[in-house]
Amino acid sequence: MTKFLSQWTIKDLLDAESHFHLEYVDDEDTVVTVMQKMRTKKISSLPVRDSITKKFIGIIDVLDMVTFCCTKYATVSLQAWDSYQQMESFAKTKCKYLLDISGRNTWRVMSQNRPLEDLVAVLSNPHAHRVGVVNERHEVVGLISQSKLIQFLWKNRHRLETSLQNIIKSKVELWTHIHTQQVQTIPQTAAVYDAFYAIWQREVSGLAVVDVEGKLVANISASDIKRCRFYPIIGQMIKDLYTPIKDFLRIPESATDLKKKHHIPYYIHKSDSMDKVFELIVSEGIHRVFVIDSKMKPIAVISLCDILRRFLESSSH
Repeated sequence: MTKFLSQWTIKDLLDAESHFHLEYVDDEDTVVTVMQKMRTKKISSLPVRDSITKKFIGIIDVLDMVTFCCTKYATVSLQAWDSYQQMESFAKTKCKYLLDISGRNTWRVMSQNRPLEDLVAVLSNPHAHRVGVVNERHEVVGLISQSKLIQFLWKNRHRLETSLQNIIKSKVELWTHIHTQQVQTIPQTAAVYDAFYAIWQREVSGLAVVDVEGKLVANISASDIKRCRFYPIIGQMIKDLYTPIKDFLRIPESATDLKKKHHIPYYIHKSDSMDKVFELIVSEGIHRVFVIDSKMKPIAVISLCDILRRFLESSSH
């Protein structure tokens, strides 16, 4: 069996997609424009194009928005009339000033002719969530995220080399100490702003939301900033930021309601196999799966970055 990651190119991944349309914003567009487009298109990042040269100069994503939110509203007033001017300034800020303010979102481009293994190497970096793909004329012909890459690997799992197939078949318990991240939690009674501040300060992309007993009840991530209302009208954004997470995410009262309303976060047990993780990530379009114990308490989290890093390690051996 040939080594899939080294024999295939990035172009093979692009060709496997049924269609591609590059969504982007111009550097003069405002925060409100960015957030509206992210919400409408159901995406978490947008390349930024220079409005004069028409060339792409960077990328803006939800982590940049969270960073801007946390640094701008560090000492915010809960009173709408005190904060109106601040909110208006926030909403009208041009996105060119937000490029990679999180320090975790550098604009990277790769040739479509590079081996797929090179793409895995780049996207296994926790500060690289997506890569722009260029052709021989250096024109952007694609934008590949960690999610798209893992979807492609999962779809072609039967063509992977044995070492990579073994990763998919392995037990989750083999990952929980060396291939997973430490779980970052936050109480469901905390304010949404507190969650975003923790995401920014701890340099993570999501948190496990727990109840008073420490049981997993939800997941809040940087992408949830798209739920906030960014118009500076009657203090809507301030209200959203200081709403308890429980109310913001509409977390039901009981575990039964959680399952019925599909609010429960995606989780697995240590005894499960990694193929279940892949199935959840691909079918549900999620970025992390929590590992829980018998009491429903989160003990680990498996992210897209964790999986790609493990694939890279196994492929190089």
